[in-house]
Amino acid sequence: MWCQTNDNSTQQPLRKRILFPCRDRRVGTFALCGLLTVLFLAACEPEGDEPAEVSLPVTFSGSGLTPTVNDLGWQVTLNRFDVCVENLEFTQEGEAHASILKRVSDFFIPEAMAHPGHLAGGDVTGTLTGKWLIPFLGASRNLGLATLLEGDYNGVNLSFCVADETVGAAATSAIFGHQAMMNGTATNGISTVQFTAIIDIGDAPTMWGGVFELMVAESSSVQLVLHPFSVDPFEEDTFFDGLDFGTLDDDGDGAVNLIAGMPAHNILMKSLLSHDHWSVISNNK
Repeated sequence: MWCQTNDNSTQQPLRKRILFPCRDRRVGTFALCGLLTVLFLAACEPEGDEPAEVSLPVTFSGSGLTPTVNDLGWQVTLNRFDVCVENLEFTQEGEAHASILKRVSDFFIPEAMAHPGHLAGGDVTGTLTGKWLIPFLGASRNLGLATLLEGDYNGVNLSFCVADETVGAAATSAIFGHQAMMNGTATNGISTVQFTAIIDIGDAPTMWGGVFELMVAESSSVQLVLHPFSVDPFEEDTFFDGLDFGTLDDDGDGAVNLIAGMPAHNILMKSLLSHDHWSVISNNK
């Protein structure tokens, strides 16, 4: 099987056909040829040993829940942010085939254009199993030891669960029977509103593709810290965009309760599910 050049010159010999499947002076054809060459060479790489399992401790932090001004000019400060979380999954882009595609995409797509969460959906090669009621603005504690295979990680998934006595929620607590709750203060410089939100996520309570960028090796000894963010670190959207607290306080008493069925509740629910507002960051132990 021979590859014809664009100037109708002589057919290429076998060695050139293998290393350079098609040579064309047009930019588009050259790019395609480069892609095919990278795929061919990468596919010939020998398989290595099975990756080792690495155990890393996991904790949490609310340091990313900073006061923020939403798109309607309300400065929001959280006093409490409790979430019931079930299972963490740490993902890579895949095995040999995905690493090939990553090298190709790195060549053709500038790194600055990539949004980490947009690489969601990789292979789950690390887990921390359990259920926790996490007070992100309270005292931190260890959630457990995650088990990860060696590799280059770029995503984290987490599920939300209903808070009950199995996670230490008292039957009289505001979060009991729900998946998250928060309270805080919103001000626009003229009015101040105290708010409480009780969040019920429904039948698809999973956040897919939060940011987790770490090369895990057998010698790794870092601590993994789960962070929610009130502001998306990449696109600067806030957790509270779209909420006009003045309108929500329709009786003017300076207090608002947000519950399921309200449009404002749905805004917060979508923010909670968005990978833009979640990350796992590694710290030295």
